[in-house]
Amino acid sequence: MTWTLAWLVFATATVCPLPAQSGASADLFHFSGPGKVCPQIVSLIEKNGGRVDWGTNNLIAYDQFDPAGKHFQVWVMNPDGSSPHAVTSLNSTLAQDMVGNPAWHPSGNYLVVQAADIAPPPWASLKADIYQRMTNPNNGFNNNLWIISTDASHAAALTQLDTGHGALEPHFSHAGDQLLWSELVTAKPQKWVMRVAKFVVDSDGPHMTDLRTLDPLGNAVYKAHDFSPDDKQILFSTTKTAGDFKHTSLVRMDLATGKTTYLTDPSAEEFNAYAHYSPDGSKIIWASSRGIEQNPLRKITRNDFWIMHADGSDKRRLTFFNESGAPEFRSAYNIASDLSWSPDGKSFAAYLQIRTQGEGVDDVGGSILRITLP
Repeated sequence: MTWTLAWLVFATATVCPLPAQSGASADLFHFSGPGKVCPQIVSLIEKNGGRVDWGTNNLIAYDQFDPAGKHFQVWVMNPDGSSPHAVTSLNSTLAQDMVGNPAWHPSGNYLVVQAADIAPPPWASLKADIYQRMTNPNNGFNNNLWIISTDASHAAALTQLDTGHGALEPHFSHAGDQLLWSELVTAKPQKWVMRVAKFVVDSDGPHMTDLRTLDPLGNAVYKAHDFSPDDKQILFSTTKTAGDFKHTSLVRMDLATGKTTYLTDPSAEEFNAYAHYSPDGSKIIWASSRGIEQNPLRKITRNDFWIMHADGSDKRRLTFFNESGAPEFRSAYNIASDLSWSPDGKSFAAYLQIRTQGEGVDDVGGSILRITLP
């Protein structure tokens, strides 16, 4: 969920104690059973899970933290969590430090991922912990976009950004002919834009053309989330000021006209992000802090998953990880984050960050869940 860099220095100095967990929920990362609303919540990956994409091939791509190497790599598994296998670590062409945020091409032949630069800047060795957090798949600093075949035989960089820039959260259009992502263009002051490009596979291999820059509101931060099923619109979240997670809004944009429509109240003190259309385009699931008591000493927010109609109406809370007494409650700092619908629209894969020690470099644990819709 940490998609800006401004909170990093704050986080290294602020650790808020969390209440102890006891009884049947002693394993914070394990889920198997019904939630308060959803009929089934099941752990697919516990503790070291990350960002997810459930492809039309009915396979889930995800990034996973390696505690020994203290880096992320991309894996693929079946929807029930079986047959997990590494992808990005099998190709030495790809940078082998921080790799994550996978996005399936609709053909199922490729994954686009973001990866930290192979050669870090000189200062990185002096502030290794901070650089590690800045470059992980949550933040995207000094990341580029790469494409890798699902058998890992081919890997190539799609972007070659300047040092100090970054790429974050790539998403393919449903037709597979466009790629959308967020890009850090200046670090001080921090400024993000969105990019959209045509994606082509020809005799030169997979590559991008006709790059467009999207900055529809003039805000400091944009996070690209999804194309509409007809690929004519996109969903994104945005905030005017970098590091302000408490005023983050969901917006729909028409790609042809540039017209924007807020789907959440921009004046509300809420975090709203990770919005994705259902396969039929009628619903949107997203992560939100609305209705959840927050710790005023933290810049990041506790979140749960919500669902609404595609026009922004009938907003309803789906999960209650942060509500004491709910079956899925965990006595930790629970941060609903990335998600991806199943191809049949009956469930979704979700990344739930579960922070137990504050915001140290090693406190990156989380579960990848399969949540069945009510």
